[in-house]
Amino acid sequence: MKFDLSDLAYTDIDCWCKTSPVLIKRWAFSISNAAYFIVLDFINLSKYVITDLYIKIDCKQSDGQYLGSINFSYNNLHAESNGSFGNKTPINIANRLVKIMEFTVTKIVFEDGHEWNNDIELKEMHFNPEEITFIGDLYDQWKREFSSKAVYKPVVKEDYWYCTCGQFNIIEQNNCCACGANRQKQLEYMNEASLRKRLEKFELEQEFLKAEREKKKALEEEMAKKRSDTIFKIFMVFICILILMVIFALITENM
Repeated sequence: MKFDLSDLAYTDIDCWCKTSPVLIKRWAFSISNAAYFIVLDFINLSKYVITDLYIKIDCKQSDGQYLGSINFSYNNLHAESNGSFGNKTPINIANRLVKIMEFTVTKIVFEDGHEWNNDIELKEMHFNPEEITFIGDLYDQWKREFSSKAVYKPVVKEDYWYCTCGQFNIIEQNNCCACGANRQKQLEYMNEASLRKRLEKFELEQEFLKAEREKKKALEEEMAKKRSDTIFKIFMVFICILILMVIFALITENM
């Protein structure tokens, strides 16, 4: 059966379980007369390349009645660290009574041959981010340090952390898998005094760069003036030679 993936509406869910090297970042589903399917968008949170992933989907009715399980696998992948995968692979849901789906990633195979096995269901991570409270120049400096999406206070737990951009990361990853911002640097600069030092350094650098630009501009103007003076002098010499040649020609003609 052919599935149309061109116009899917995704929902962010952030499904994860402890020690899992992957996260289901978002999902989409389609119900029509032609097909009933879901698409899962994974992120590889580990530092290893993933080649295969096996998932069990427990299907239930809206009242919780169990309808059965779907065992599905993604094979021959090359999902690199921090990369997304799965969003081009639909999973057919045969029973249209299915309203609730619970996901368990049962096995992951990595390119170097080692495996991760699991029987714990993925749970949705409920993150209610607080926006950073820096204002004015400090707010601008925070964004310069990290990214234009850096608007939340970083949150660090025992097994995972949330970046200032809002991205979920496992604790083993020191840099955000979405924006690359360093976890320790975020925690350090949440201290206003530390961030202010960075702002002062930035302002000094900007003053230095401004002075260098002005110096360069003045030098270029001086060089341009010297070139102009040189050209004018050469032109005047040429005119003098031309006048002398004319005078010499007139004198010679009258002799």
